[in-house]
Amino acid sequence: MHVARRGGARWCSQEAIAALKKTNDELRVMVEKQAADMRNLSDRAKAMEEKLAASAGLAEQVTELDSKIDRVHQETETQEMVEFVATKEITPLNLAELVEYCKQEDYRTHLFLYRELPIRTAIAVQQLCNLPHGFTTMKSTRLVKQWLLEEFDALMQCAKPETPETEEKFTRLLRRLHKRYQESIITLGKGLWELKQDMLHNKAKVQDKKQAWSRINASIVTEYPQLQEQLDRYYAGRIAAGFLIRQHISVAAAKKRGPRKGQSDDYIGLVCGKTDLFEVCRGAIAEAREICEEQYGSAPNILLTRSPQTQKSVVIPHIPAHLHYILFELLKNSLRATVEKHGKQRGSGQFDCRECPAVTVTVCDCDRLEDLSVKISDSGGGIPFKDMDKVMSYMYTTAEVSQFDLMHDEENNKADQRKATPLAGFGYGLPISRLYAQHFDGDLKLLSIEGCCTDAYLHLGRSLRSTFETNLRNERREAMQKQFMDAYKWMRRMPDDPVLRPPNSLDDPYTSTMGHI
Repeated sequence: MHVARRGGARWCSQEAIAALKKTNDELRVMVEKQAADMRNLSDRAKAMEEKLAASAGLAEQVTELDSKIDRVHQETETQEMVEFVATKEITPLNLAELVEYCKQEDYRTHLFLYRELPIRTAIAVQQLCNLPHGFTTMKSTRLVKQWLLEEFDALMQCAKPETPETEEKFTRLLRRLHKRYQESIITLGKGLWELKQDMLHNKAKVQDKKQAWSRINASIVTEYPQLQEQLDRYYAGRIAAGFLIRQHISVAAAKKRGPRKGQSDDYIGLVCGKTDLFEVCRGAIAEAREICEEQYGSAPNILLTRSPQTQKSVVIPHIPAHLHYILFELLKNSLRATVEKHGKQRGSGQFDCRECPAVTVTVCDCDRLEDLSVKISDSGGGIPFKDMDKVMSYMYTTAEVSQFDLMHDEENNKADQRKATPLAGFGYGLPISRLYAQHFDGDLKLLSIEGCCTDAYLHLGRSLRSTFETNLRNERREAMQKQFMDAYKWMRRMPDDPVLRPPNSLDDPYTSTMGHI
């Protein structure tokens, strides 16, 4: 390249300038090509990343699908096992025998419960599945069923309690399961509330919610005629299973570290060999008045007396906690009715009860009589005769629709749970109390005069054998025998059978009630 100086400045020829431009253009083309290559590489890298991400998402979907398939297989296996175990017979409770066994130092309740509890849980699952379709589809009902299946799995997978280590592990499992027993009763009660809510929404043309709610309470008893008996069976089994677990935990703790502080030697677990019915009434009265004062600001007086013919009181072996629950529920209802009938409202839900008539509790525990009885009388306005058949129903409650809406408000529900009594507002207090009474050869009955008074009669038998469970077992055996004979007739096509159909047809009353034979 020729470079010369002219006037002290450097200058280039035209050829040199053209060569420089050409070189510059070539460099620019190379840079652009490299930039394009880099962009292509970047796009390919992004595409690869997207493919990798899609592959990872697909792998997650495959993993999730596999886990769902595993859960379905596990649920199917569990359901088949539940149906098989539910065909086994339970051992009816007999407090006298149970107390004698628990007194023995070498007797271990672990093995008995290891065999007994899975059967009772499997039967509870079957009973829940056989409830009316509208009830079983409720959210709370499905939740209770899931809890029962988890309980069944835990019991079946637990090692046989044959050593001190496995016995302790089994007892810890029972403590964990027992925490859900009371919660499951309340949750299933919420399932009925949800069913009523659906029925309330279906009455969209009814503008007055109170009127619709009253109609639902009156009609649901007739629309589900078998539900009462089915729930009685279910709750009776749950009460018995809960008692067995609490009894075992209490006995195991007493053997390990001695009886609880303040507990007398008369107690064998939850069973008191010398239950004083009069003293149990005294404790229930104190708690019921305390609850009433918290809710209404004051409480009517409660007069506790013995019948005139009681010359010498008698003590019986029984479960004081069960008796306390029954008496507390009855007293709570009597106090509420009396306050709302005769109390003078002072505003903000508070009442003056100084002029309210007293609630009377009469205990008849004479040693010469066959039965022990308690009569609770109030002047709370009575119950209409047309509603007397409904007061013991799980589907009937005197709670208003506003209280119903409150129970479905989660925040208010959590805030009120500290003050609320168990089963408050669900209408479960009386039917559950009657189950407690009937479980050991007793009963609970109500008599009422509308506009005047209500009398509740609690009868306690001296027998400690559970006649309720014995009857249930006999009914299950008869139903299974009937199902077997139906299947036998269908298989043999017996000529004297007027209707030849398989026992698993949809209209067969014994289908899926007792599991597989």
